Amino acid sequence: YKKGPVFLNEKTRHNVKVIEDNISVDDILTNYQDKKILVICNTVKKAQKIYIELDNKIKDYNINLLHSRFTKKRRKELEDQIIDLGSSKSKESGIWITTQVVEASLDIDFDVLYTELSDLAGLFQRMGRTYRKRELKEDSPYNVFVYTGCEDKLPSGVSKRETSLIDWDIFKSSKKEILAQGNKIYTEELKMQMI
Repeated sequence: YKKGPVFLNEKTRHNVKVIEDNISVDDILTNYQDKKILVICNTVKKAQKIYIELDNKIKDYNINLLHSRFTKKRRKELEDQIIDLGSSKSKESGIWITTQVVEASLDIDFDVLYTELSDLAGLFQRMGRTYRKRELKEDSPYNVFVYTGCEDKLPSGVSKRETSLIDWDIFKSSKKEILAQGNKIYTEELKMQMI
């Protein structure tokens, strides 16, 4: 058996800011106008909470929610809408609050991502929904905000219990790795090394 070459996308697409806190509506509100914002939460409950908070704070703005608990018909309608906004041809702006349902199944290209940490593989899938077909300029601001939780409050879906949605040991090692890297440009090569 001979190992073949690894093909990596050379584009620089993600300038990451790691935040040792919980995902914050206030952070989103500082950076939403005239942009396509994607917010990915680990649980439906957290996504619904963020949606309600945002909807209460900014009226008459394009804010949407997508998760797995919608009926099949409604979910298809919502997926079509997020694909329309997330198209590279779309000049519209708006905010979509979602769960992991967008990690791998939708071809979307948003400007900014706010996400709770789950695990590295999931994080990199989530990052793939931001600047999917574009390259960052050298002096670009952060376009990915990763919330790792804090000592007394973990991201949604994470706990030390066996029934946790996200495996505790995988979360811990993912958090350790992401904190070790810190705030910087994440190249495709770096992502492969981290995995």
